[in-house]
Amino acid sequence: MQTANMRQIQWDAYIASSLLQIQEAKLERVLRPLVPDGSAVQALMHIDEHKAWMQAAASPDSCTNVALHPSCRSVAVSAELVPLLLFSTNDYLGLSAHPAVKAAAAEAAAQVGCGPRSSALVAGFTVEHRQLELELSVLKGTQDALLFPTGYAANVAVVAVLASVGSARGAPAAEPDQQQQQQQVVVLSDELNHASIIDGARL
Repeated sequence: MQTANMRQIQWDAYIASSLLQIQEAKLERVLRPLVPDGSAVQALMHIDEHKAWMQAAASPDSCTNVALHPSCRSVAVSAELVPLLLFSTNDYLGLSAHPAVKAAAAEAAAQVGCGPRSSALVAGFTVEHRQLELELSVLKGTQDALLFPTGYAANVAVVAVLASVGSARGAPAAEPDQQQQQQQVVVLSDELNHASIIDGARL
């Protein structure tokens, strides 16, 4: 029992120390709940949360990521909401709010349910996914296409494969004098590249 308590104390101390380092480096981030309003470029935020956020942003010693305002800790939607314009989403074409896209998503959900139920490698690769791959390949004029669940997964997989081409793990067996040359794979990556590109190169 004492050993378990000691481990818990050590773990708590480690977590506290790690969080302190993140806060001192001004890297702490807080997820702030937004209320969708049907727009691809605008959402709503609780007025108290917005005020706390703006007050923190005005302080030169703040990383503008103060904890959620107490009034925002529930999921209840208040009438006191302020509109925010969104400049950081990936919905570049506004398709998330397009009537045709919403209608198609609703129709698909009614016919086959919500989601593929598992990853593609387990039991989540459906005929709809394959049909989309074939249509994308025709659209792009390629031999075939491969779907990934996220952009992160795509970058990690593709960059890792490209980085391994010619290496010992990615190339067929070669003569000893050729193997050394095949292993010379160099990846030049900007430090501001997305984390998925960096992770893919490291893998």
